[in-house]
Amino acid sequence: VRNVYHQIERLDVDGYQAKLIGTIQDITERKMTEEMLTRQEKMSIVGQLAAGVAHEIGNPIAAIACLAQDMRGEPDPDAIDEIAEQILEQTQRVSNIVQTLVSYAHSGRPHSGTPVVVQLRKLAEDACRIVQLSKRARQVSFDNRLPPTFWVQDDSQRLLQVFVNLFTNAVDACGEGGRIEIVGRRCDDLVEVTISDNGPGIPEEILGQVLEPFVTSKPAGEGTGLGLPLAYNIIKERGGELRLESSEHGTRAIFTLPLSAPPVADASQSTAAESG
Repeated sequence: VRNVYHQIERLDVDGYQAKLIGTIQDITERKMTEEMLTRQEKMSIVGQLAAGVAHEIGNPIAAIACLAQDMRGEPDPDAIDEIAEQILEQTQRVSNIVQTLVSYAHSGRPHSGTPVVVQLRKLAEDACRIVQLSKRARQVSFDNRLPPTFWVQDDSQRLLQVFVNLFTNAVDACGEGGRIEIVGRRCDDLVEVTISDNGPGIPEEILGQVLEPFVTSKPAGEGTGLGLPLAYNIIKERGGELRLESSEHGTRAIFTLPLSAPPVADASQSTAAESG
């Protein structure tokens, strides 16, 4: 940056001498640097967003590939129809993820679908079914112990992504013969959901960082480090919290969400179940 000083002397009408000093500053280089930093920041944000979308799309794409392989040798027309329906469900998930990206690009905020009252147990069941479309997950047992009395009002697709990401991480940690347990309990106006696996646990040196983007304990090429941060952001947007506890005996992902009243048709059943 160059500074140029100009000194001007003049004599006013009363005979007093006055001196004016003006400064002209060349800010071209500074402006160019600021613009470059702004572009770099935008590219970093776009890069993280694109990586997140690629990660999210990867799950349904992998499910579609597994379903297509199952369909190839399936002789039963009814089974083929069921597989085709599952493929359509996964393509809808891809569409929802792309819609989220477009909405974020236009408004700067994630797309949010129409809030509905959803049962957490049913969401967990749907997520189990989606994750177990992969052959690796079929070697892992799921024990869904969530009571049917926990309901939340939100975009069901976004919450489904939370379960799918957490289940996928647990499956990758467990490997063949693994076991994943899902339990829940009420804490005032919140529901606390705990997803436990019997894997080897997260290394202590990165346990405090795995909720940050691109931090992963998986070997290079096997993990993006985005599943947990995406789940964390979705839960935080809804006023909840997500934390991890890990040891050599396994990992527990624990998150909270605000509870909602059940649909009218299920309210009496929920009240009876809670009192029992």
